[in-house]
This record gives sequence, structure tokens and C-alpha cells, in this order.
Amino acid sequence: MQIASEIYLDLQDKTWPAAEIGTVGPWLLRASPGGGQRVNAATPLAAQSEDLINALDGVEAWYRQRGLEPLFQILEDHPPPAVLEALAQRGFEAGMACAVLEVPVAGLCTEPFAQDTRPYLIAVSCPLAELDELWRAGGIDSGRRAVMTRAAALGLGSQIFAGRLDQRLAGACFTARGDAASAGYACAHALLVTPWARRRHLGRDLVYQCARWAAQNGAETLAVSVELGNTGALALYQGLGFRPFCRYRYLRRP
Repeated sequence: MQIASEIYLDLQDKTWPAAEIGTVGPWLLRASPGGGQRVNAATPLAAQSEDLINALDGVEAWYRQRGLEPLFQILEDHPPPAVLEALAQRGFEAGMACAVLEVPVAGLCTEPFAQDTRPYLIAVSCPLAELDELWRAGGIDSGRRAVMTRAAALGLGSQIFAGRLDQRLAGACFTARGDAASAGYACAHALLVTPWARRRHLGRDLVYQCARWAAQNGAETLAVSVELGNTGALALYQGLGFRPFCRYRYLRRP
């Protein structure tokens, strides 16, 4: 799974980029206050246990200089057990595992939408107060929306889709395309359906729309990341044919 992990980390940094990137020894460090875990975590660039362990003091100091608590994102196939033991000795504990899932976009592009009336799904290309309010209510705050703005600025291709039900916005999703090691992939982020609109197939249709966009922009595979405890999201993705790609956990001090 080493190759899968490398692809996912590249895809993550291309489609959900941090405000600041740095390195300490063989660790890649990300910082984006308020942007969530993925853009505030350190991941190993190399698998040499001694080098990774020797750099841990520097990694912790880098985060504290920015007013952040150190956070490590550890994929399932690396680093070696000795590094995990060293982190445990420093008081770091693993949280719930997250699964990265993937699906070929070709199989989703021909699926029919639940609603035939338009506008049902819209591509958002300018600031929209109603969308900001929808995301804010769902916990996708300004820090995460800033991540989407950075992804768009990379110029690799990105799009926000929103869905309307009963003449108001009911859900949204952001998708962006990878490049280099993750060429051929797109990743969907921040999929949200407001509680009153659930069980009406809007989440499914937003994924269909992301797949269509991905195919139109040269991607063959759509990826998502979801906590294993999020049974509703897992059921949605598995029902659409998504399959496991890799897994990771975050390690932090309680």
C-alpha cells in the first residue's frame, strides 16, 4: 500500500492545501489555523526510523512556534513501529481511523439524478451568502472555506456544487483535481446535506456531479476520505461502488 499512500498524500495536498508548508528532517509539516486536521498535521517523508525519531523535537517546536498543538497524520503502511513507539512515549494517542475510498468515475457518470427539475444542482462560481450559511451551520467554517479558495488558486481545477430542494439550498460539496503523483485523480471534500433534506438522494447526486466534473477534467478516479465511525457516509459511498484505497489516523496528546 506504499504507492497508494504516496498518491493520497499528494492528492490531499493538491486538493486540500495548507496555508503553510514546511519540513523538519524527514517530516512534512502543514499549518492552517482553523482549517481542520488535514492541513495542520505532520506526515513522514521517509521511513528511516532513526531520522524520523531524531526530528520529533524539531517538529513539536515548529508547531508551537505557530501556536498550534503538534498533530501527526500516520498512514497505515508507515512509519515503522519504532516511530509509533516513540510518539506513544511522548504521550501521543491515536484517534479514530479514517478510510480513503476510491471509485472509477466512468461508472457514475451515466447514473440518473433523483430530480428532473432544474435548477437542482448548480455549479457555484461566485460568493454566495446562502451557501456560506449552509456550510457554517454544518460545521464547515471560514478556515475550511479558505482551504477551498487556496485549492482554486492552484489552478489545477476545482469546483463547488450545491443542491437545491424546496426552493432553497440543501447541500453542497467541493471537488478538486490532483496532479503529478496524483494525476488521474480527483477528490471530493466537505460533502454536506442539511438535516431536513436527508434521505432525498441529494448526497448521492452531489457525488454523481463530482464524478461528472472529474471526468470532464481528465480524472479517471474519484476519492473521498471518511472517518470509519461515520456510518452514514460509509454506507453512501459503499453503495456507490467506492472501494478502500488506504487508511490513516491522527495522533495527538489528549
